[in-house]
Amino acid sequence: MSGPLTFSRFVLVVAEARDASADEVEPTISRSKALTALIAPFGGPDEFVLYPDPLEQAALCCVALIRHRPLAHDNKRVAYRCMLEMLVPYPRAQFDAASKKIAEMLDGVADGTTGEEKFVDWVYAEAGDAASLRYQRQWGAMA
Repeated sequence: MSGPLTFSRFVLVVAEARDASADEVEPTISRSKALTALIAPFGGPDEFVLYPDPLEQAALCCVALIRHRPLAHDNKRVAYRCMLEMLVPYPRAQFDAASKKIAEMLDGVADGTTGEEKFVDWVYAEAGDAASLRYQRQWGAMA
């Protein structure tokens, strides 16, 4: 079962994105906004998610980070990196989108032209394309 990124892990992702130390970037992060965004896709304290979907949770966390803006800048880039970080334990949930399309989708989430549902559907579509390519490389052409 997947879970939210910890605040400490979020700080490390920000530090890596900015090529800085965790001690340098932590004071630049709104802890409350980051924590709110990091737990958003996992339900509240009285909610129990019976069949969690790591791909959907990672995509929703990305959206929440972009919309809550815990950083003065780099929210989209860091949000995308957090999404990828959340998917590391799930090799079948990986995806490989073109960088231009990634930028377009993240910009859409930021400016409100791309909603949660569309973004999640796009992440699923890209994961499906990546799975199809892996299958073709390993097992040959598909019928």
